[in-house]
Amino acid sequence: EKAKKQKPIKQPGDDLVLYDTRSGDTIQYHQVTEFSWPKKGGSLFIVRQRKDTVATYSTLLKFDTQLGKVTELHSAEGFIKKIATDEEGMNYTFLHSNDTVATKVYAVWLGKGTSPQPVKVAEEATPGMIPGWAPSENGSLYFSGDATRLFMGTAPRPVHEAPDSTLEEDKPKVDVWNWKDLALQPQQKVEADREKKRTFLAVYHIPEGKFIQLADTNLTRVTT
Repeated sequence: EKAKKQKPIKQPGDDLVLYDTRSGDTIQYHQVTEFSWPKKGGSLFIVRQRKDTVATYSTLLKFDTQLGKVTELHSAEGFIKKIATDEEGMNYTFLHSNDTVATKVYAVWLGKGTSPQPVKVAEEATPGMIPGWAPSENGSLYFSGDATRLFMGTAPRPVHEAPDSTLEEDKPKVDVWNWKDLALQPQQKVEADREKKRTFLAVYHIPEGKFIQLADTNLTRVTT
């Protein structure tokens, strides 16, 4: 009886339906959070998530549209997002985080056509990353045309803030503006969210395995 009373866990994602226009056949995948087609087609990359009472698990699949074959590329506890591929669909990349809090710190993973499994190529501790910075979920992941470089957005590492127990009605609401501010207070409010999500361009040179940050500690801004 206790088991009957337990509510099923709401799973993330939606149903993804693939429809073959020639045969009329369909294939359906459940709990899909993202998918990506390479520019020149060939294979479909699918991210699925599964949730239980303890954690969330993510799986990256590759569906070959010519052979009808599905390959599992990566499966781990945590969250996969921002899946991207090169034009041919040979190389692919994504963000992954094991953090369970809302402000997650991500790492960039890269999979190459010649390698069976993806590898982590950029994270907070990567040589060349500005101290205290990490790959950002607000930036874009994309390859150069010849697929030798992988571009990404980086930003100061997000800091998790502890829950505030103060009641909303007990919080003072004050706007502070200084005459030296370059923008008026209403403009600062409008731009605050955009500033929080600002990212700075970095590049990973795939053949050399070298990460280069295209922004310095003085915030000479090359943004994505």
